[in-house]
Amino acid sequence: MESPTGDLFYVKFTKYSVAQRWSAQDCKDNLCWCLTGKAGDFFANLVKKYGDMEYFDMIKRFEKRFGYQDLPATATIAFNTARQDVDEDLDDWADRIMTLATKAFRDLPEDYMYSQAILRFCHGCINKEAGEVAANARPSTMEAAVDKVKRAVHTHTAVHGRAKRDVR
Repeated sequence: MESPTGDLFYVKFTKYSVAQRWSAQDCKDNLCWCLTGKAGDFFANLVKKYGDMEYFDMIKRFEKRFGYQDLPATATIAFNTARQDVDEDLDDWADRIMTLATKAFRDLPEDYMYSQAILRFCHGCINKEAGEVAANARPSTMEAAVDKVKRAVHTHTAVHGRAKRDVR
């Protein structure tokens, strides 16, 4: 694992430490066994310099060193200009837009982030007509938006014989 601040790594490590009933010191001791590359070197330097540093202080240092570092404006621009790629599956497009939204709206309420992500998903679909139908239906979740786009493509195909642009 390159960085201990990756969401999946941190969630797994935390859940495992709770299941094993590790103390903060146990977490600190076991963290070193999981790190490689730059993260392992960074850990070794922290231990050398601050041998008595608490586990949670260490995690804060890792977040500062390896965490998401784009400027908020850069993340917002990336989100606002995102479009579904030609060969991108609709579900992958939904996942990508959710990742971009999380970064772009990290300091804003979660409800706002979700509503913006759903709109960007619909507006950025390759199949503009299906995206428009889905956006006008005002889906409340990303899953509902994906379903509405798929249904719009299916309906168009059933009525007209083929979709203008098929959604993968």
